[in-house]
Amino acid sequence: MLAARYAANGALIDHFGLLDGISQPRLARGPAEGSHGRDRVRLGEIVTGYANDRGDAAPGRYASDTGAYRWRAKHRKTAQRLQFNGSYLAIRKLEQRTETFETFIAAETARINRDHPTLARAMTAERLQALMIGRYPDGRPLVATADGSLNDFDYAQDTKGEACPFASHVRRANPRDTFLDRPAPRILRRGMTFDQRDEETGEGARGLMFMAYGASLAEQYETIQRWINGGNSSFVVSGHNDPLLGIAPKTGTLYPATRTFRFVEQDQVIRVAMPEPFVALHWGLYLFVPSRTALGELTKLRGDYHPMDEVLEASGKTVIDRLEMLDDAMQGKEWKRLLEDFGAKDPAERNISPDMWAAIRWYRGGAIKIEGGTPLVHDWNNEPDRKRQPIILTASYRHVMRTLADWRYFTTEEQLRRIETNSGPIYVTQQPDNRYRAIVPARPYHYRKDAEATNAILMAYDEEAGYTAGYAAGRAVLDRAQAAVGALSHYKIELRRQYLLPALGELCRAWYGLPDGIHMHGGGWLWEPPAKRTPPGPRCPGDFLSPSRNAFYPRPSDTVAFFADAHGKAVLDAARAFVKAHRPTKGCGTGTIAAEMFNAIPTDDELLARNLIGTMIGAIPPMDGNLRGVLLEWLTERTLWRHQAALRRAFGDGRADSEFTLARDVLFRPISQAMCKRPAPDLLYRTVTNPDSHPVFFKARDKEGENRIAANERDLVVVSLVSASQESLRPKRGADGTLKTPDGDVSIVFGGRRRGPYDPQIRNINNPVHACPAREMALGAIMGIMAALLDAGRIQALPASLIVRVSDW
Repeated sequence: MLAARYAANGALIDHFGLLDGISQPRLARGPAEGSHGRDRVRLGEIVTGYANDRGDAAPGRYASDTGAYRWRAKHRKTAQRLQFNGSYLAIRKLEQRTETFETFIAAETARINRDHPTLARAMTAERLQALMIGRYPDGRPLVATADGSLNDFDYAQDTKGEACPFASHVRRANPRDTFLDRPAPRILRRGMTFDQRDEETGEGARGLMFMAYGASLAEQYETIQRWINGGNSSFVVSGHNDPLLGIAPKTGTLYPATRTFRFVEQDQVIRVAMPEPFVALHWGLYLFVPSRTALGELTKLRGDYHPMDEVLEASGKTVIDRLEMLDDAMQGKEWKRLLEDFGAKDPAERNISPDMWAAIRWYRGGAIKIEGGTPLVHDWNNEPDRKRQPIILTASYRHVMRTLADWRYFTTEEQLRRIETNSGPIYVTQQPDNRYRAIVPARPYHYRKDAEATNAILMAYDEEAGYTAGYAAGRAVLDRAQAAVGALSHYKIELRRQYLLPALGELCRAWYGLPDGIHMHGGGWLWEPPAKRTPPGPRCPGDFLSPSRNAFYPRPSDTVAFFADAHGKAVLDAARAFVKAHRPTKGCGTGTIAAEMFNAIPTDDELLARNLIGTMIGAIPPMDGNLRGVLLEWLTERTLWRHQAALRRAFGDGRADSEFTLARDVLFRPISQAMCKRPAPDLLYRTVTNPDSHPVFFKARDKEGENRIAANERDLVVVSLVSASQESLRPKRGADGTLKTPDGDVSIVFGGRRRGPYDPQIRNINNPVHACPAREMALGAIMGIMAALLDAGRIQALPASLIVRVSDW
């Protein structure tokens, strides 16, 4: 909270007891007169758009805005108009350690008198403090003033620093001299004291909120900061920095050097060591403060938030061209990096993959083939060589959705092979016609019979039901976090490990009855085998991640497959035991979805267990990934607080679970855009099959210029959901001519829109048979979990990744 103390003349007194803000620049509107003559500055020192005291004229047209670069002129002119009469503002939150300072002054005063007994006038605490600051606490300078005032003086008669030490605070910050025929930089300062100490314990910080205005941060504020930290503003050797604000020099060891303050007192050289800092910087901020006219112009602007940077197809084409010049082995490794490496593919990192996908859409017609060496022998009786399997990358919405919808030519058999022996087959891995060519299933599967009842239950849950459940789950986790700190008004939380994963666990408990603490425990991913844990057994949501990654990601590693086997078997065994335990009560008291599934599958316990785990595998990993993506987007772009403010405006003092429509109006757009920017999963895959020997082609251009790409039997088709979803975010020009960013087609993230039960007569992109049936439920739950977080209180981002402090409103 702000805590101010003022002198009789209205000047601020800081926590060190020092009079603040004495020396301020004043505008030179006419001849300099009176005691403030030396403080006169041109208008261009304080606000932008005018000539300054450093010899710079008012900004005009850039000389470089000619020829090929003349297009920049109008944009720079607009920028200069908005900058005109504005000012740059530096803010620093400075903790003043008064106890440390007062103890130091008292101890050093006694030591100086002890070590220098010949001083004619004994050192006093006030005198030592004045030598360090350059003024006495009441503002009197250490050199004589022209008219007896506090500010009309310079150091022309003190060239040796005997009256006012060179390192004193006010002399370092304002040497009152010229440099290279330029006056010392001046800033318009204002300080506001704060006190955050606890009234009972005394713990907490107090100090000064320092604010400085100037027309140039670099040539004014930052120059002064360099002088304070040891830069030379005195024309003599600058070995010591500001005793109050200076930073200890680095020594190359673990601990910094002890600072020393040297001064001359009564012809004796005295040095005092300062092992501890008296002032600590909590944070700093640079801002631009527009003029009122510019603010008025800014309010008239009509634009739209663009979550994606403009994609550069030409840049992506260069990447592809270079890749295709490599040999097959090296090319395969580079493609894998572009598909999987976070630094290469994330828009906030190197942003290479988005341009690559755009190039495939624009230059190649939406698909590209990577031969990867010798083509496979089309013999369905042999195991495929998956490391050398030719790959087709689909990037456009048309090719992506065609691959997902046309299950006859693009089979899910490889997913079934990977998941069947661990967590068990689920409907998204089964062929709708129950025919398999590449594998021999361990048991007969009937797609429609096995999946239809469960899918109907999931499709009946709408966004509002999902939102209500998600909000309640998130709120339960945050309430426990608050309860753990007792009466304290704040707590720290790591958003994935301590919020998202526990919230997903709460959500699964509400929907499926698992984790129940008996058959399955709550918790994140663990290295230990489930049987060797304490307590033993699988964890939810952690153990659902590796089976999903192994089954649905195009090229999982052997390590992923190992953990998928261990974790998948454990969660399926737990589900079998869970079903057996609750069959007598028909699932009563388990979870809302689980209870309906017990009724819908009344006799086949194995199918019920598989479907129960299947729905969780289909829900937990994508929800975890998308929630992390939303958080990353909001924190990286610093929009979390904007969305929190919008939610507060919508609900006032009420909770955001009281009206779903209001919450959706606030949250759907930013969540949809974030999910389309970083979808989870970002890639899926299918395997080409050709049951009737009918040629399968993609209408796309290969590197030889042909207008179609052959999809041969057993080719792997990598389905880039991320390319299609990012494409849906591209700004579109509205009727008024302005570019508008759509919400993004979030259905792509779920593999398309399921509009009803499986219809064997329909195989088109408008009804993909393997699309997530719980799309609305999951999207609603994601909104609910995020709403609970935004509702929790003030959120402060901390330096550590994903750790925030949540405090009372």
